[in-house]
Amino acid sequence: MTSDIALFILSVSVAYLLGAFPPAYLIARFARGIDIRKFGSGNAGSLNVYRYVGRRDAGLVFILDTAKGALAVLLPRWIGAPDMAMYVAAIVVVIGHNWSVFLKFSGGKGVATVFGVTVTVIPILALVTLPPAMLLMAIMRSSVLGMVVAFAALNILAIVTGQSTGTIIVCLLLTLVVAVTHFGREANIYVRLFNQKRVERNEAYRMRFRRAWPLLLKRRK
Repeated sequence: MTSDIALFILSVSVAYLLGAFPPAYLIARFARGIDIRKFGSGNAGSLNVYRYVGRRDAGLVFILDTAKGALAVLLPRWIGAPDMAMYVAAIVVVIGHNWSVFLKFSGGKGVATVFGVTVTVIPILALVTLPPAMLLMAIMRSSVLGMVVAFAALNILAIVTGQSTGTIIVCLLLTLVVAVTHFGREANIYVRLFNQKRVERNEAYRMRFRRAWPLLLKRRK
């Protein structure tokens, strides 16, 4: 019993640290000397690296992020941890990726890491959902739409094909974590833009006042 608890804690702790390791941030720093979080969507993920660093570097980030997810769920099996450890590690590795302790609790959206988890736990379903999602992304030029389709298809297939209760719950929770991350950061972007425009508008009013004030004084004289 004590051994199972120790293996469970070890699996979950390693899963978080694996997820928290930030390939996108490190590769962008090494390749371009930039903090990828200050560009585009602000996410430390392969898509943002693709846009602002390059295709080859984005591919490497995607592979490493996928590997993190795969390793997180394989480790409990390798060390003989309880089954629950694998399910919890699957969630925690994505949490680590999205809220990395090494990046002051920022990170990516977790899509590649989720793919690493699912392609290890339910490989056929994960691979089946990938092509239509990528095709939709290419046609509609919308990564969000492709992501929605992929996660919806994955959850539906997990239920329809009779996967274990634990697997279905993990799929649903992974979808929730990615959705919360995405919409939360989108909201933050809109808030920043709103605040920026408000500051610019106030500055414009100040400049107009400064220009108009001398004219008003002259008229009074």
